[in-house]
Amino acid sequence: MKNRYGLLAIIIVFSSCAVSCAETSSHEAETVQTSASVSLEQTTAETTAFIDDKTSEKTAVVLSAESGFYNEPFLLELSCQTKDAVIYYTIDGSEPDSNSLCYSEPIMLKDRTSDPNVLSAETGTSAGGDYIPRDNVKKANVIRAVAVYPDGSCSSIANGTYFVGIDREKEYGEVPVISLLTDKDNLFDSEKGIYVLGDTYEKWVAEQEEHYEAWEAEGNYSQRGKEWERPVAVELITADGTEGFSQDMGVRIMGA
Repeated sequence: MKNRYGLLAIIIVFSSCAVSCAETSSHEAETVQTSASVSLEQTTAETTAFIDDKTSEKTAVVLSAESGFYNEPFLLELSCQTKDAVIYYTIDGSEPDSNSLCYSEPIMLKDRTSDPNVLSAETGTSAGGDYIPRDNVKKANVIRAVAVYPDGSCSSIANGTYFVGIDREKEYGEVPVISLLTDKDNLFDSEKGIYVLGDTYEKWVAEQEEHYEAWEAEGNYSQRGKEWERPVAVELITADGTEGFSQDMGVRIMGA
C-alpha cells in the first residue's frame, strides 16, 4: 500500500500597486512573514496529523514471501504498517494470539525433512491399527501471524506455507498442492479431534456386546453435522506459479 501525501503550496500574491518592494513598510513585511510562518506551522501540523492517521489504520501482517516451494533456506520477514502494533506468530499451525511467539527478527525457513515426525506419528486414528511411517516425512514451514493493536484488538491472521529443499516437480508433478492449517487439537484431541477414534469410540465400544469389524467402529471421525466442523485456513499452491488463494474455511471428515 502506498501512502500519498498532499503538499500544500503557499503562494504570496502581491497587489499591482505602484509601491515598490523597497517601499514596503516594516509593518507590512512583518505581517507577511508572520502569515507565512503561521501557514507553514499549520501545514506541518496537518501533514503530521495525516501521517499519524495513516499509521493508526489497522492493517494486517504482511509476509515477505508467498507460499510455495523454495530451493534454498531463506529469512522470512513479517511486517505491519500500523503504528505500535505487535506481531505474534506460530509455527505449528495453531492460531496466533498474544501468548504466541513475539516477532522480533526474521524467521529462518529451511528443509524440515529431518525434523521428528509429529502429526504423522499420531496414533488412535483407526480401529484396525495405526500406520506410522518408518522414515521422516517431508514437511512444510507453516507460519501464521497476527498483529495486536495498541487498543488490544487483533488483525486477521496472515498465513504462509513454505516447502524448502523439496523438488516440487519430482514429488508432485503438475498437481496443485493444498495446504490445510489448523490447530493440532482440531484433528487429534480425544474430545474434539475429528481425525481420531477419540471419546466417541470409547463410549461406543463400551456398548458393544458382540464382535465387530474395524470398519464398523464409531469414532470421532464418523460423526456428522456442523458441531463436528473445525476451522482451517486453506491455501492453494499452483504448479505453474500463478496466483492461488488463501481462505478461512471449515473442514469435516467424510463430507459430513
